[in-house]
Amino acid sequence: MQSVRIAIDIDTKDIPNLVCNGEQEDKFAYESIISKTLAEALGLQEFLHCPERVNEVRRIIWEKDQRSEF
Repeated sequence: MQSVRIAIDIDTKDIPNLVCNGEQEDKFAYESIISKTLAEALGLQEFLHCPERVNEVRRIIWEKDQRSEF
């Protein structure tokens, strides 16, 4: 089977929940793949699958947005 690459536009406000609450059980689940890839792209790997840290990610993204780094 051939792999297919797709681009997904993700609203900034959805990033904290995707990173922190993404499923970690099934490595082939789409949500898990998106969460991991998003965390890696944004340098947020330490927050991956840590729902208790979602507010930290919100703050980091807000700060980056204020500095126009996002």
